[in-house]
Amino acid sequence: MMFDLHTVFTPGMDCTVRRTVTLAETAAQAGYGNRNLGHVIAPHVYIAMMAEATLGVVGHRLPEGLTSVARSMEFTHTAPSCLGMQVSVKVTLTVVNGERLYFDAQAWDDYGTVGYGKYERTVVHIGKLFERVNERLLKR
Repeated sequence: MMFDLHTVFTPGMDCTVRRTVTLAETAAQAGYGNRNLGHVIAPHVYIAMMAEATLGVVGHRLPEGLTSVARSMEFTHTAPSCLGMQVSVKVTLTVVNGERLYFDAQAWDDYGTVGYGKYERTVVHIGKLFERVNERLLKR
């Protein structure tokens, strides 16, 4: 990659997203897992919030022709959040290494910490990404 990510990204950059847990975001409605958990938030909601927050950091900072894609994510759930609670996820950029951006995440609700995680994004050329997509589609 010809673009140096250090010119626009600095460790410590962060973004926080918040939402109130809706019925659709609960284990009972998520369409997988243990429906007996009822109105407890489904784990994929935290991953989606982490993704949204990382995009809040990356934003429109990349030049035309480049984008970022999720590479890996991990979330450890330490306490339940329930329907109607406000949940927040904050990501902080910790490392810029080549085309990779590494984030730490913290999650909390109305009563305190509910989890933590890591999220990694890779900056790619949009054209090259879709070349790879098309190559894979042609293998069908």
